[in-house]
Amino acid sequence: MNADQIMPAVLNPTPGGKICLATNYLLWTEPTRKLWIDLDRHLDEFGCRLVLLTTSVPEIPLPFPVIPISFLLRDYAGLFPGAVGPGGNVSAGELELLQADSIRSNRAYPAGDALPGLFACRQLFTTILHTLQPQYVLTWDSTSPMARILHAVACEAGLPVQGLERGLLSETLMIESRGIQAWSDLRMHWLAQDIPAAAREAAAYERIRAHYLAHKPQKYAQADFGGGGDEIRRRLGLEGKKVIVFLGSWEADGFASRGGVYERCFFTGFPTILEALMALCRLVKHLPGVALVFKPHPLDQQSYVVAKLEGVQIVQDVNVLALMDAADVVAAQYTTLQFEATFYDKPVLLLARSAWWGRNAAYEVEFPEALPAMLAAALQRRDWAERRANAQAFITWMMDQFLIACTDRVPARRNLRDFARYLAATSMDARDLPPPEVRWERTEQAIAALKAGHPSGPVIGKTPFPISPSAVPLPVRPLNPPPGVIPAPISRAAQAPMTGTARPVNGTAGAPMKIVARPLARQA
Repeated sequence: MNADQIMPAVLNPTPGGKICLATNYLLWTEPTRKLWIDLDRHLDEFGCRLVLLTTSVPEIPLPFPVIPISFLLRDYAGLFPGAVGPGGNVSAGELELLQADSIRSNRAYPAGDALPGLFACRQLFTTILHTLQPQYVLTWDSTSPMARILHAVACEAGLPVQGLERGLLSETLMIESRGIQAWSDLRMHWLAQDIPAAAREAAAYERIRAHYLAHKPQKYAQADFGGGGDEIRRRLGLEGKKVIVFLGSWEADGFASRGGVYERCFFTGFPTILEALMALCRLVKHLPGVALVFKPHPLDQQSYVVAKLEGVQIVQDVNVLALMDAADVVAAQYTTLQFEATFYDKPVLLLARSAWWGRNAAYEVEFPEALPAMLAAALQRRDWAERRANAQAFITWMMDQFLIACTDRVPARRNLRDFARYLAATSMDARDLPPPEVRWERTEQAIAALKAGHPSGPVIGKTPFPISPSAVPLPVRPLNPPPGVIPAPISRAAQAPMTGTARPVNGTAGAPMKIVARPLARQA
């Protein structure tokens, strides 16, 4: 069956005409493909269409338009030379984005090298929003420079925009109004301060726990669970010891400027993984019968040589769930595994402000001097009954009120169809706008112009970007774009051949890049 055959033959009538512009950083595994196809199908049911910005290209064409983008900010200048422009002002926040981009490249280049890419990325997203005129915008990964730029541009344009993220438990999604972790709506939203009594029903939690113990998540390639914690203890020589397992999280390291607002908001004294690890290491040295094991995030490229020299066991090729099963205490900053530790009845030593900070569900280290006392409390399980009950209630509550099930088997109350209904109901209307296929054609032309080196930002108050003679010339509601030059109409970008399971787009600067999806017009 080809992609055309799995979509309805015609666009829905009124209140149709809406477009949801979303972003994807995931590789095109079968679950990822099913996720986006299902969401598009449900959006169409409610009169909305999906257009996807993606950092990788699927092998099999999708039934909705796809715009390839780069994972690295630096590459936008080479991929879209017409979007670079003469430069412009850069805020302090954008300087931090340049630093984050360098970190995401494993410091393959200095932060300043990404400055032209920042200008190009900003202009690209401004152009897309002006020509596509979406009714809703979903970013992905709020720590990403591209997500933060798109969010800012959408806010400036007055568009509904939220962050779409992997959920705190496997096979779920969540939406955030500002960001994750310390900025999560689970912590910050006024309506989310009280967990209802119903979330403390043991049966509801046990259904969730039974599901995740029976369907152990595999976010990254790893060894099998095997004999669980007992096997891990034998393998690492940990029999008879109290074991602290510190689980690293990639985004926690290096993203915070020293003494800045970000650090004070997110961290409680350990702004890098290495600092948290060494603080634990110094303590454990003075605790007889206690061992420290560290599992870095799969994307973490640091060697942690000093920690190894100090005797920390650093493991890579183990099943992380089996490692948690082996632990007496799980130490964490931002990894979502801290929530899964609840299913294995493990106390969590919390070293940063994650989504459940302040819930008394973990042993929270509020400042570095508090680490010895909180570690001792976690090892001795002081007040454990109350913290465990709070942790279980938090899990039950977020599965009922916050997380979105990606598959039918996940025991969350809401699913992708509910999410699609929400997006359609809370989006802008599409009155007096051209139909989606016309706006998509304009967007194709605008992107092709930026790739060819032609500036493409429509001037405020002037005629919007022209479309081909076959397109219906309907009025366009301006999105207040910055001044620019209107290029002459150009032909639609050619379709790119697609090979491989997932082809990254962040290649050599200037490498050819195609728009790889069919237009929004339905096929009969």
